[in-house]
Amino acid sequence: MATILDECCRDHKAVQAAKVRWLEDGNAVLRERELIYESTTEGEDKPAEIPVARSQTPPVIHPSHEPVIDDGPIEPDIPQAAGETKYVTMEPDSYGLFRSYPNHFPTYNPDNLTSISHISDLTHFILTADQTGARPWWSGFGSSATSVKDNFFVPFLNSTIFHLMCWFYSGSNMKSLAELDYLMNEEVDHLDNYQGDPTDICSSFLRTDGWIEMTVTIQLPADGVQHTLETSAPEFEVPGLFYHRLLEVIKSAFCEASAEHFHLTLFKMFFQPSPNKPMKHVYSEIYSLQAMLEAHEAIKSHPPDPSCKLETVVAAVMLWSDSTHLASFGSASLWPIYLFLRNQSKYIHGKPSSFAAHHLAYIPQLSDTIQDFYRHVFGKPATAEMLTSCHQELMQAIRLLIMDNDFMHTYEFGIVIEYLNGIS
Repeated sequence: MATILDECCRDHKAVQAAKVRWLEDGNAVLRERELIYESTTEGEDKPAEIPVARSQTPPVIHPSHEPVIDDGPIEPDIPQAAGETKYVTMEPDSYGLFRSYPNHFPTYNPDNLTSISHISDLTHFILTADQTGARPWWSGFGSSATSVKDNFFVPFLNSTIFHLMCWFYSGSNMKSLAELDYLMNEEVDHLDNYQGDPTDICSSFLRTDGWIEMTVTIQLPADGVQHTLETSAPEFEVPGLFYHRLLEVIKSAFCEASAEHFHLTLFKMFFQPSPNKPMKHVYSEIYSLQAMLEAHEAIKSHPPDPSCKLETVVAAVMLWSDSTHLASFGSASLWPIYLFLRNQSKYIHGKPSSFAAHHLAYIPQLSDTIQDFYRHVFGKPATAEMLTSCHQELMQAIRLLIMDNDFMHTYEFGIVIEYLNGIS
């Protein structure tokens, strides 16, 4: 028995010694590779690094889960000459991401207020207590809180239709249009005492909420017909345009509670996996793009107003438009124009319940009377190509109407905006 135990102990010691020799040999190979790498790269130029001033106590930035695009080592494109913009940078986070800010760190970082529940509607995420970044679904139709409270059913004609549609589109998905008609015609005994014409679309676009109704005038083209001046072409009036003033929508957006998630201090984002690896530029949000930084610098380069000591920021406005069907059957549709502030994250825009879109205008359709008018003027019906041209003329006319003199003056000289907390 003793002999067997001695042999087992000798075998165990031999195995342990073999493991130690294997580890030592592996470490020796790694050291040789490092020496060879250092000797071969000793005379090469190292990747250019951006000289930045590092803060001793950088602001707290939550880790970003934004996509990384590998575009190689960063070029030293940030100006370093005297009097030009200098960049300060944060320490990399646990993902190797960090930001470079022009001149100084931001006094306010909206990412510190953003949680996963602000950008996702999934039910298994824990909701934050405030959720102040969310906008009510009806907020796009008007800025008057009193009006919205009294007319919560907008854009429906009355509260009965509003509650009926809430019932129809909630709960079971087995409800049919036939059941809806039966409920309306047979079961509903009480209807709201609605004082107005149900066919009047103006009931949904109240003047007290800033909606303006206009008639748009367009010039009609025709094959083989020439005019000495564009203004001498026959004009056709298209009624029924409802729109908000563009400048008022922008001002209203910055006064809402959701404005606390707006990025007003622009930056560049970089990725560096380790200190000895080259940095790579990360492209994700508009407020971190070079074009936005250049626009910001261009505005700051203008001669300042001696009486104005306020911070200058850029409002990134994006407009979207597409015709929308209102029912599964039939041809009922609307053609809205939405406004988005891209100072807000695209992930918040992508969350349906955030209602980040601001309703700017509703484009009217060309009615069938245009063919009668066309025949009366030119003696022939309008072709499909001519109708397409008329639609283009309508869009251009609405664009010129929305971008009025007040907006163009603000675009050139800026405007003072007061936030919800009273800071300008």
